[in-house]
Amino acid sequence: MKRHLIAFLTPLAFALPAFADWPDNARENFVAECVETTQLEHSSVKAETFCGCAADEVAKDLSTEELEAMGGDAVDPAIQERLIAAAESCTSELE
Repeated sequence: MKRHLIAFLTPLAFALPAFADWPDNARENFVAECVETTQLEHSSVKAETFCGCAADEVAKDLSTEELEAMGGDAVDPAIQERLIAAAESCTSELE
């Protein structure tokens, strides 16, 4: 399952800096990109539920500075692990 989360969330890690603290429509954009990737293997309803949950958990776990630090060419592995860990609490939404 962790491999699937990495596949779903890694592309989003590069988009997160624009979403620090979820300004304006950033949360919705995060969820939309997540759903687009996740529904390749899951129903759109499950994907939307999972991605909404993941967005909430990521916002709780990562600081604005950490989200902004993810905008470079390489995502810090420690931040990537935290991103995955935050979203893992939502995997039950995909079952």
